[in-house]
Amino acid sequence: MSLSNSERDLLAREFEENLAQSGLTFEEFRQETGFPEARFLDAFMVFEGCDPADVEFIRGLLEEAVQRAR
Repeated sequence: MSLSNSERDLLAREFEENLAQSGLTFEEFRQETGFPEARFLDAFMVFEGCDPADVEFIRGLLEEAVQRAR
């Protein structure tokens, strides 16, 4: 995954919005991923060089969490 800075920022904002809609706290969601804190933060914030598979995993898990909250 090769994203521009603006695309990474947009995706990170999407994750934050979905997290809010899920009703989970940041830490609750991190625990759901099973990722260590640094790995989670890299993927959730879509930092440059993060693992694209981690980003996609978080995206899918967040979508599921939002659906459960509805």
